[in-house]
Amino acid sequence: MNLKGKQSQKQHLKVHLAKAYSNAKSEEHFYALLQDEGLKLYFRGQQAGIMEGNRKYRLQTLGYSLERIQLLSLDRNKRTQELNRILSKKVSDRQQNNELEQ
Repeated sequence: MNLKGKQSQKQHLKVHLAKAYSNAKSEEHFYALLQDEGLKLYFRGQQAGIMEGNRKYRLQTLGYSLERIQLLSLDRNKRTQELNRILSKKVSDRQQNNELEQ
């Protein structure tokens, strides 16, 4: 909040970014959620940003670096790997139990 009790445009964007980031499951999903919020995205090389009125805001300056956004996909991959590991352990445990019962 600024001195007049209103949110600046940058603060308003940060709220939308935080909401989208907390709900996103991957980098692509994050960008899709931002577009669903009515934000216009632009890309310049690897840098992504938001166009709001006449201004362009880089996601990096709003606290969302490329590395942070890519962590969304990594976190999902790690969860998937962990679930696959648990599932394969359960399957092998069942096979061992079946062999012991026979």
